[in-house]
Parts: sequence; C-alpha cells; structure tokens
Amino acid sequence: MTRETGSLWQSNNSRNTLENYLQENRAEPESKEQEELSRAVQPMCTMSGRKFFCSMLEEILDIRNIQRAFKQVTANKGAGGIDGMQTDELRDYLNTNWQVLRVDILNGSYHSQAVRKVEIPKASGGMRMLGIPTVIDRLIQQAISQWLSPKYKSDFSANSYGFRPNRNAHQAVLKAQEYINGGFAWIVDLDLDKLFDRVNHDKLMNKDK
Repeated sequence: MTRETGSLWQSNNSRNTLENYLQENRAEPESKEQEELSRAVQPMCTMSGRKFFCSMLEEILDIRNIQRAFKQVTANKGAGGIDGMQTDELRDYLNTNWQVLRVDILNGSYHSQAVRKVEIPKASGGMRMLGIPTVIDRLIQQAISQWLSPKYKSDFSANSYGFRPNRNAHQAVLKAQEYINGGFAWIVDLDLDKLFDRVNHDKLMNKDK
C-alpha cells in the first residue's frame, strides 16, 4: 500500500477511489487482512502544511475497511436518519463525496449529525425510544467498530454475549444450560431499566478515562 497524502484526495487516483471498490464484487476481507491494516498504513500523514500522527484514523478510513462497513450498513438496511438519506442512496453519495468526507474526518472538522428519535411499542408494554443515526454516521460507526473489535476482543469476558461479533443470546442460553447440567442451581436474569437514560454520563465517561 502506498502512503496516503494530500494527493489521495484527488478523484483521478483511480486505484484509491471508493467507487471502484464499491462497483467490484470482491469477497469479504479475512480477519488476517484486517489485522494487517495497522502494519500496512503509514503512521504519519501531512495535511495543511503540518504533520501529525494519525495511524488510527488512517486504518479506520482504509478503503478495505470502508468497503466492509459499506456492505454491512447496506445489508442491515434500516430507516434513514434526520437527513432522510436511505441506505440505497449511500453508494452514490460516497462515489461523489468520499474524498471530502475522508479529509473532514482526518482534519477533525467532521461532526456527526443529530440522531432521529423514534418510539416503538415494547412487548411488555410501554414504549422504547430508539435513536436512528444518519446512514453516513452509521457507516463511520461501523468502520470504527470493525477497527476496535479485534483490538479489544481479548479484554472481554468469555461470558459476554451481547452485541459482539459471532455472539448471541442463543449461545448464552446454551451456556446457562451447561451450567445447570454441571450442578449449578441458580441463574440470575436481570436488566438495568433505561440505564443509559438515567446514568450520569459525565461520571461514566470520566471513569472510562
């Protein structure tokens, strides 16, 4: 992979344009290839006459990672966000605007859009509030998640099944059944009601630091 500098923003560099990748029917990259991103991308980039370390963002915005994120977001479909853009419109948007979007993220001028609030009925009664990001923000979030997951996978508990790749509630039930068969008599099932609505986010973020 060549070092990505200011020349990459130009659309005439066909090797690096997102359009070529989106139009090709390429297989999903193997996890080994994803792990090699950190070694393949140069840690230093130049922009607006100043140098700074940006290996993390360069890896997240690597064309292969964005291609994977694009496929995942479009496969998930889902409703559009506050700007009204739908997932089937994402390809055309990226073909036209990807280089500008990439530069904005790298230089820190990109800001995510507001989240669209939607309420849906809960099976147990009441309403559940959902926040629907824009399709563009979902693409960026997916790309970040794909970069973070392999790096922090080993830090998760073996008993963590929620919202993780290749993990699901059915596996948690099977593990509970395994414990029962092993002689354990108690299973505690609990849910923190509206945790993220009620938790003090300032304290939570400071604790995370």
